[in-house]
Amino acid sequence: MVKAIYKQTMEKYIKTEEVSQNWFFDTLGITDSAILMMAKESELLISGDSSLCDYAKSLNIKTFDFKEYINSRL
Repeated sequence: MVKAIYKQTMEKYIKTEEVSQNWFFDTLGITDSAILMMAKESELLISGDSSLCDYAKSLNIKTFDFKEYINSRL
């Protein structure tokens, strides 16, 4: 099952210089900025980081925010 999931995933290298050129880099840092850049090319961003999901939503990236989901069920 894990191998099937890996076959559907994307692996991409983005240069730090390119990542640091985005307006959200100063706030989010390198890892989350790179995630946002890759999410722009994906169908869905799944995360438990509400801040990251908020930035993604501002970029019209479809998201599933685990924290938001859990909080809505309380």
